[in-house]
Amino acid sequence: MNCLEFRHACLTEPDNRDSEFHAHAETCRACQDFLVEQRQMEERLRRVLAVAPPAGLAGQIGRAPRPA
Repeated sequence: MNCLEFRHACLTEPDNRDSEFHAHAETCRACQDFLVEQRQMEERLRRVLAVAPPAGLAGQIGRAPRPA
């Protein structure tokens, strides 16, 4: 696996379990750093998306006036 293939795999599946993926990360410092950054970004995205909707929102959906 080369660096371009690694980064593509990392962007599409940062928790990749492929042995070739991990072997490349162990031998390439730049890709190892890229993987760490990507996993940090994924974690930040998970936290941002884990926000609960405001109370009562479900009851309000569909009640908005419809344009004429």
